[in-house]
Amino acid sequence: MSSSSGSKTGSLSSAKSFYSPIITVRVGPDKQEFYIHKGVLCSNSNYFAKALSGQFQEAKTNTVELDDVHVLLFKVFVAWLYTGKLTYESSDPSVSAQDEFEKLDTMLNELYPLDREDDPESDMPMTDDLSEFDAEDPTTWTHTILCALFVLADRLDTPRLKVLVLDFIPGRERCMDILPSHAAILYSNANTTKSSPLRRLLVHIAAYTSSFGQSSCTWNHLPPEFLTAVLVTLGRRLPAKQCKSCFDDALYNNGIYDRVIDDVDRTEDMPPFRRDICFYHEHKDEEEKEACRAEREKQGG
Repeated sequence: MSSSSGSKTGSLSSAKSFYSPIITVRVGPDKQEFYIHKGVLCSNSNYFAKALSGQFQEAKTNTVELDDVHVLLFKVFVAWLYTGKLTYESSDPSVSAQDEFEKLDTMLNELYPLDREDDPESDMPMTDDLSEFDAEDPTTWTHTILCALFVLADRLDTPRLKVLVLDFIPGRERCMDILPSHAAILYSNANTTKSSPLRRLLVHIAAYTSSFGQSSCTWNHLPPEFLTAVLVTLGRRLPAKQCKSCFDDALYNNGIYDRVIDDVDRTEDMPPFRRDICFYHEHKDEEEKEACRAEREKQGG
Protein backbone atom coordinates (compact mmCIF):
# COMPACT_ATOMS: atom_id res chain seq x y z
CA MET A 1 0.00 0.00 0.00
CA SER A 2 1.31 3.42 -0.87
CA SER A 3 1.96 5.77 2.00
CA SER A 4 -1.21 7.78 1.63
CA SER A 5 -3.53 5.47 -0.25
CA GLY A 6 -7.07 4.73 0.79
CA SER A 7 -9.49 2.38 -0.87
CA LYS A 8 -9.23 1.63 -4.56
CA THR A 9 -12.22 3.79 -5.42
CA GLY A 10 -11.42 6.58 -2.99
CA SER A 11 -14.16 7.81 -0.73
CA LEU A 12 -16.80 8.59 -3.32
CA SER A 13 -19.64 6.10 -3.34
CA SER A 14 -20.75 7.09 -6.83
CA ALA A 15 -19.94 9.56 -9.59
CA LYS A 16 -23.50 10.81 -9.12
CA SER A 17 -22.23 12.59 -6.04
CA PHE A 18 -20.76 15.23 -8.35
CA TYR A 19 -24.24 16.16 -9.55
CA SER A 20 -25.59 16.84 -6.08
CA PRO A 21 -26.12 20.33 -4.56
CA ILE A 22 -23.20 22.26 -3.10
CA ILE A 23 -23.01 22.54 0.69
CA THR A 24 -21.24 25.40 2.46
CA VAL A 25 -19.26 24.38 5.54
CA ARG A 26 -17.88 27.24 7.66
CA VAL A 27 -14.89 26.09 9.68
CA GLY A 28 -12.95 27.58 12.56
CA PRO A 29 -13.36 30.87 14.44
CA ASP A 30 -12.76 32.77 11.19
CA LYS A 31 -15.52 30.76 9.48
CA GLN A 32 -13.46 29.79 6.46
CA GLU A 33 -15.87 28.51 3.84
CA PHE A 34 -15.63 25.15 2.07
CA TYR A 35 -17.92 24.21 -0.81
CA ILE A 36 -18.53 20.48 -1.01
CA HIS A 37 -20.96 18.30 -2.95
CA LYS A 38 -23.78 17.15 -0.69
CA GLY A 39 -23.61 13.62 -2.05
CA VAL A 40 -19.91 13.39 -1.26
CA LEU A 41 -20.43 14.63 2.31
CA CYS A 42 -23.48 12.57 3.15
CA SER A 43 -22.24 9.31 1.62
CA ASN A 44 -19.12 9.44 3.79
CA SER A 45 -20.19 11.22 6.98
CA ASN A 46 -23.18 10.18 9.06
CA TYR A 47 -22.87 13.49 10.90
CA PHE A 48 -23.48 15.51 7.73
CA ALA A 49 -26.11 13.06 6.50
CA LYS A 50 -28.16 13.72 9.63
CA ALA A 51 -27.50 17.46 9.76
CA LEU A 52 -28.53 17.96 6.15
CA SER A 53 -31.79 16.03 6.35
CA GLY A 54 -35.20 16.55 7.85
CA GLN A 55 -36.16 19.81 9.54
CA PHE A 56 -32.72 20.84 10.76
CA GLN A 57 -31.71 24.41 9.98
CA GLU A 58 -28.64 23.14 8.12
CA ALA A 59 -30.87 21.21 5.73
CA LYS A 60 -32.86 24.34 4.94
CA THR A 61 -29.84 26.58 4.36
CA ASN A 62 -27.39 23.98 2.99
CA THR A 63 -24.88 25.46 5.44
CA VAL A 64 -23.08 23.80 8.35
CA GLU A 65 -21.05 25.62 11.03
CA LEU A 66 -18.01 23.96 12.64
CA ASP A 67 -16.57 26.79 14.70
CA ASP A 68 -14.31 24.67 16.89
CA VAL A 69 -12.70 22.57 14.13
CA HIS A 70 -9.17 23.41 12.99
CA VAL A 71 -9.05 24.42 9.32
CA LEU A 72 -5.97 22.32 8.52
CA LEU A 73 -7.64 19.15 9.78
CA PHE A 74 -10.76 19.91 7.81
CA LYS A 75 -8.69 20.46 4.66
CA VAL A 76 -7.26 16.97 5.11
CA PHE A 77 -10.81 15.70 5.56
CA VAL A 78 -11.97 17.37 2.32
CA ALA A 79 -8.96 16.06 0.39
CA TRP A 80 -9.81 12.58 1.63
CA LEU A 81 -13.45 12.99 0.59
CA TYR A 82 -12.44 13.57 -3.03
CA THR A 83 -9.31 11.41 -3.34
CA GLY A 84 -9.56 8.70 -0.71
CA LYS A 85 -6.07 9.67 0.49
CA LEU A 86 -4.58 11.45 3.49
CA THR A 87 -2.73 14.35 1.94
CA TYR A 88 -2.37 18.10 2.30
CA GLU A 89 -1.57 21.09 0.13
CA SER A 90 -1.19 24.61 1.46
CA SER A 91 -3.61 27.10 -0.06
CA ASP A 92 -1.19 29.95 0.65
CA PRO A 93 1.89 29.86 -1.64
CA SER A 94 3.84 31.95 0.86
CA VAL A 95 3.40 29.38 3.64
CA SER A 96 4.70 25.82 3.35
CA ALA A 97 2.61 22.82 4.36
CA GLN A 98 5.27 21.92 6.91
CA ASP A 99 5.01 25.36 8.53
CA GLU A 100 1.25 24.93 8.83
CA PHE A 101 1.62 21.48 10.35
CA GLU A 102 4.22 22.69 12.82
CA LYS A 103 1.91 25.51 13.89
CA LEU A 104 -0.94 23.06 14.47
CA ASP A 105 1.32 20.58 16.27
CA THR A 106 2.61 23.33 18.56
CA MET A 107 -0.92 24.48 19.32
CA LEU A 108 -2.05 20.95 20.19
CA ASN A 109 0.98 20.37 22.40
CA GLU A 110 0.40 23.66 24.20
CA LEU A 111 -3.02 22.37 25.23
CA TYR A 112 -1.21 19.75 27.31
CA PRO A 113 2.15 21.25 28.38
CA LEU A 114 4.74 18.91 29.84
CA ASP A 115 6.57 20.10 32.95
CA ARG A 116 10.02 18.51 32.74
CA GLU A 117 11.61 20.63 35.48
CA ASP A 118 11.85 17.73 37.94
CA ASP A 119 12.85 15.18 35.32
CA PRO A 120 16.53 14.21 35.61
CA GLU A 121 16.43 13.40 31.91
CA SER A 122 14.78 16.68 30.92
CA ASP A 123 17.46 17.27 28.28
CA MET A 124 16.30 14.19 26.39
CA PRO A 125 15.19 15.42 22.92
CA MET A 126 11.54 15.03 21.99
CA THR A 127 11.52 12.77 18.94
CA ASP A 128 7.89 12.97 17.80
CA ASP A 129 8.42 15.88 15.43
CA LEU A 130 8.01 16.87 11.79
CA SER A 131 11.67 16.67 10.81
CA GLU A 132 10.87 14.11 8.08
CA PHE A 133 7.63 15.80 7.04
CA ASP A 134 6.02 14.85 3.74
CA ALA A 135 2.55 16.23 3.01
CA GLU A 136 1.65 13.06 1.11
CA ASP A 137 2.98 10.59 3.67
CA PRO A 138 0.96 10.52 6.93
CA THR A 139 3.59 8.36 8.65
CA THR A 140 5.74 11.53 8.76
CA TRP A 141 3.02 13.52 10.54
CA THR A 142 3.17 13.55 14.33
CA HIS A 143 1.11 11.24 16.50
CA THR A 144 -0.62 14.31 17.93
CA ILE A 145 -1.85 15.44 14.51
CA LEU A 146 -2.92 11.93 13.52
CA CYS A 147 -4.82 11.55 16.80
CA ALA A 148 -6.51 14.92 16.28
CA LEU A 149 -7.51 13.80 12.79
CA PHE A 150 -9.01 10.61 14.22
CA VAL A 151 -10.96 12.67 16.76
CA LEU A 152 -12.36 14.80 13.92
CA ALA A 153 -13.26 11.68 11.93
CA ASP A 154 -14.98 10.28 15.00
CA ARG A 155 -16.92 13.48 15.55
CA LEU A 156 -18.04 13.61 11.91
CA ASP A 157 -18.85 9.89 12.08
CA THR A 158 -16.76 8.89 9.08
CA PRO A 159 -15.92 5.19 9.63
CA ARG A 160 -13.64 4.81 6.60
CA LEU A 161 -11.53 7.81 7.57
CA LYS A 162 -11.20 6.50 11.12
CA VAL A 163 -9.94 3.19 9.75
CA LEU A 164 -7.41 4.90 7.49
CA VAL A 165 -6.00 7.08 10.28
CA LEU A 166 -5.72 4.10 12.63
CA ASP A 167 -3.80 2.22 9.95
CA PHE A 168 -1.19 4.97 9.65
CA ILE A 169 -0.47 5.45 13.36
CA PRO A 170 1.40 2.12 13.75
CA GLY A 171 3.13 2.91 10.46
CA ARG A 172 4.66 5.98 12.08
CA GLU A 173 5.84 3.89 15.01
CA ARG A 174 7.58 1.42 12.69
CA CYS A 175 9.19 4.06 10.49
CA MET A 176 10.31 6.45 13.22
CA ASP A 177 10.82 4.02 16.12
CA ILE A 178 9.25 6.52 18.49
CA LEU A 179 6.57 6.57 21.14
CA PRO A 180 3.42 8.70 20.91
CA SER A 181 3.96 12.06 22.60
CA HIS A 182 2.37 12.89 25.93
CA ALA A 183 0.14 15.39 24.10
CA ALA A 184 -1.11 12.70 21.72
CA ILE A 185 -2.05 10.45 24.63
CA LEU A 186 -3.64 13.21 26.71
CA TYR A 187 -5.51 14.67 23.72
CA SER A 188 -6.85 11.24 22.75
CA ASN A 189 -7.99 10.42 26.28
CA ALA A 190 -9.69 13.80 26.62
CA ASN A 191 -11.56 13.58 23.31
CA THR A 192 -12.57 9.93 22.93
CA THR A 193 -14.63 7.43 24.88
CA LYS A 194 -13.17 4.67 27.05
CA SER A 195 -13.96 2.10 24.34
CA SER A 196 -12.22 4.06 21.58
CA PRO A 197 -9.93 1.94 19.36
CA LEU A 198 -7.53 4.88 19.29
CA ARG A 199 -6.98 4.64 23.05
CA ARG A 200 -6.39 0.92 22.78
CA LEU A 201 -3.92 1.34 19.93
CA LEU A 202 -1.87 3.91 21.86
CA VAL A 203 -1.77 1.60 24.87
CA HIS A 204 -0.43 -1.24 22.73
CA ILE A 205 2.18 0.98 21.07
CA ALA A 206 3.36 2.16 24.50
CA ALA A 207 3.48 -1.36 25.96
CA TYR A 208 5.20 -3.02 23.02
CA THR A 209 7.64 -0.34 21.84
CA SER A 210 8.84 1.39 25.01
CA SER A 211 12.34 0.61 26.21
CA PHE A 212 11.45 2.01 29.66
CA GLY A 213 14.89 3.54 29.83
CA GLN A 214 13.42 6.92 30.72
CA SER A 215 12.86 8.08 34.26
CA SER A 216 9.46 7.66 35.86
CA CYS A 217 8.85 11.37 35.30
CA THR A 218 8.24 10.51 31.66
CA TRP A 219 5.06 8.70 32.72
CA ASN A 220 3.90 10.61 35.82
CA HIS A 221 1.67 13.07 33.97
CA LEU A 222 -0.22 10.49 31.90
CA PRO A 223 -3.83 9.46 32.72
CA PRO A 224 -4.10 6.71 35.37
CA GLU A 225 -6.43 4.68 33.15
CA PHE A 226 -3.83 4.77 30.34
CA LEU A 227 -1.02 3.70 32.66
CA THR A 228 -3.18 0.93 34.14
CA ALA A 229 -3.95 -0.40 30.68
CA VAL A 230 -0.24 -0.37 29.78
CA LEU A 231 0.57 -2.20 33.04
CA VAL A 232 -2.03 -4.91 32.37
CA THR A 233 -0.87 -5.30 28.76
CA LEU A 234 2.74 -5.70 29.92
CA GLY A 235 1.69 -8.25 32.53
CA ARG A 236 -0.01 -10.36 29.87
CA ARG A 237 2.93 -10.33 27.47
CA LEU A 238 4.90 -13.52 27.06
CA PRO A 239 8.66 -13.77 26.50
CA ALA A 240 9.57 -13.69 22.83
CA LYS A 241 11.29 -17.08 22.72
CA GLN A 242 9.75 -20.05 24.48
CA CYS A 243 8.82 -23.59 23.60
CA LYS A 244 5.13 -24.47 23.48
CA SER A 245 5.10 -25.97 26.97
CA CYS A 246 6.67 -22.78 28.38
CA PHE A 247 4.06 -20.69 26.61
CA ASP A 248 1.34 -22.87 28.10
CA ASP A 249 2.87 -22.47 31.55
CA ALA A 250 3.08 -18.69 31.10
CA LEU A 251 -0.53 -18.50 29.98
CA TYR A 252 -1.57 -20.57 32.99
CA ASN A 253 0.53 -18.63 35.49
CA ASN A 254 -0.86 -15.33 34.17
CA GLY A 255 -4.37 -16.65 34.72
CA ILE A 256 -5.33 -16.32 31.06
CA TYR A 257 -5.03 -19.91 29.78
CA ASP A 258 -8.78 -20.57 29.73
CA ARG A 259 -9.87 -16.98 29.10
CA VAL A 260 -10.61 -15.27 25.82
CA ILE A 261 -8.50 -12.10 25.79
CA ASP A 262 -8.42 -10.71 22.30
CA ASP A 263 -5.18 -8.71 22.51
CA VAL A 264 -3.08 -11.64 23.78
CA ASP A 265 -1.16 -13.56 21.11
CA ARG A 266 -0.91 -17.15 22.34
CA THR A 267 1.99 -18.11 20.07
CA GLU A 268 4.46 -15.22 20.23
CA ASP A 269 5.10 -11.81 21.76
CA MET A 270 3.44 -9.65 19.12
CA PRO A 271 1.24 -6.54 19.40
CA PRO A 272 -2.16 -6.68 17.69
CA PHE A 273 -1.30 -3.83 15.32
CA ARG A 274 1.45 -5.95 13.75
CA ARG A 275 -0.67 -9.08 13.63
CA ASP A 276 -3.78 -7.57 12.07
CA ILE A 277 -4.59 -3.85 11.98
CA CYS A 278 -8.28 -4.77 11.62
CA PHE A 279 -8.14 -5.46 15.36
CA TYR A 280 -8.80 -1.73 15.83
CA HIS A 281 -11.39 -1.33 13.08
CA GLU A 282 -15.04 -1.13 14.08
CA HIS A 283 -16.32 -3.45 11.34
CA LYS A 284 -20.01 -4.21 11.52
CA ASP A 285 -19.53 -7.90 10.62
CA GLU A 286 -17.02 -10.51 9.45
CA GLU A 287 -17.87 -9.90 5.79
CA GLU A 288 -16.85 -6.24 6.08
CA LYS A 289 -13.70 -7.25 7.96
CA GLU A 290 -12.69 -9.73 5.26
CA ALA A 291 -13.34 -7.14 2.55
CA CYS A 292 -11.13 -4.66 4.39
CA ARG A 293 -8.33 -7.19 4.75
CA ALA A 294 -8.59 -8.26 1.09
CA GLU A 295 -8.46 -4.65 -0.11
CA ARG A 296 -5.42 -3.94 2.08
CA GLU A 297 -3.60 -7.03 0.76
CA LYS A 298 -4.45 -6.04 -2.81
CA GLN A 299 -3.10 -2.52 -2.28
CA GLY A 300 0.03 -3.89 -0.64
CA GLY A 301 0.65 -6.43 -3.37
